[in-house]
Amino acid sequence: MQKTPLIAYMSPPVNMDRDSLERIRKVREQYPFFTMARLLLIRNLYQLNEDRYRQEIEIAAAYVTDRRILYELIHPL
Repeated sequence: MQKTPLIAYMSPPVNMDRDSLERIRKVREQYPFFTMARLLLIRNLYQLNEDRYRQEIEIAAAYVTDRRILYELIHPL
């Protein structure tokens, strides 16, 4: 994945779909310690109302140093 689409996913409001889910999942598999990829995957799963959302957020909590980031990702101001 190029950096431009990845940066576009970071800017709200972005409509993420199944295609973006697969793209982000590939980035996360390729770079497992890339925290932003994990956060974007969680955001995408949340927007698609996927069941795997809870499982992924529990795993990502171990990688994120500040858990407020996870909260703000799901519950923006």
